[in-house]
Amino acid sequence: MLDRVPLPLRVALVAACCVVIWSADRLRSTDDTYLGLGPGPVGVAADPDGASVYVAQFNAREVWQLDTTSGAVGARVPIPDLEPKYGLVPIALDWSTVLGGPVLACHRWGSQLQLDFDATPPIVHYFEPETGALPSDTDSGDFDRASLVAYADGLDGTVVLVMAQVRTMIESVTLVRARRNPYWSIEAVSAPIPVEHGYQRGAWPLVASTARRTLYLAEPGTGRVFEIGEDLALRRELLVGRYPFAAALDDASGRLYLADKKLGAVSSLDLESFSLERQVSVCAGPTSLALDAADSALWVACQHDAAVVRLDVPELTESRRVGALAEPTALALAPDHQRLWVAELGRGALVAIGTHDAGAPLTRWPLTGNPP
Repeated sequence: MLDRVPLPLRVALVAACCVVIWSADRLRSTDDTYLGLGPGPVGVAADPDGASVYVAQFNAREVWQLDTTSGAVGARVPIPDLEPKYGLVPIALDWSTVLGGPVLACHRWGSQLQLDFDATPPIVHYFEPETGALPSDTDSGDFDRASLVAYADGLDGTVVLVMAQVRTMIESVTLVRARRNPYWSIEAVSAPIPVEHGYQRGAWPLVASTARRTLYLAEPGTGRVFEIGEDLALRRELLVGRYPFAAALDDASGRLYLADKKLGAVSSLDLESFSLERQVSVCAGPTSLALDAADSALWVACQHDAAVVRLDVPELTESRRVGALAEPTALALAPDHQRLWVAELGRGALVAIGTHDAGAPLTRWPLTGNPP
């Protein structure tokens, strides 16, 4: 049959197949929305001691520790490349109270790394606990059983990892509650939750409510939010928006805030009734939230609007807009709540915004360095 196809057409078909394969491989290994200048800051986390702030660098594939007074770089930790075909590039950074340090989300189906900057030299721990939750047809060469799409500090000194069951697409997610002292031990594993929109790059929004002893997990691509008990059993689900990209929990008031990157909106959920309370349009491309409950403020990074916006909660009314920022992608509130750290991807810089003085000038520290 193929022999009857003219040679030029056969060449064109082969070329088209190669383009499709190359495009799929490129899509899995890069994300063009995260490039920026220099090392490419895309994540930021503040040390509770107030002395250090950490920045995840997308292009350099490193995490930097900076002094909060001078901006001097104290340490640069390379991200271990555990899968050379696709590589690991950082996309998000959070501070873990349970683990006592920053936790990094990486792009390669959402791998997670714990970074110990107290060690000399700093140590990188890779999350890969055995869950025992394998599908029946594990002989498939495309199956990746240990991909992580979300991480959060859990309850009673545990952490919660969300494992993606992956072939060519994410087909379901399984929650794992684990403890590390000093080695990982698995305490509970959930039943798989089917995923409706299987291809996701990055970590999913996941928060733990100590007051309610529940977890809240959002699925990018569908806008679904799951309420999950401390036994890791799924309780309720709710459709909210289109692409929840970041979450912030106010445990005292019983509200969950979500930033929807595609809708350009911020939503608040009432956790008692598990219902949508309000949804307001804020800006183009909100990618990060930082909640200051004591000051009734919710800060929003607007990547495509070149701004950081303050919303007064719970009404979600805009009370301040800080402009002239080049692709702000991630936020972290300083421990004293006097500064808001901003990862400025477009300029390759770390910016400090005064949270209580609208007239104060911004502090901008350029991050210089070259990819390895």
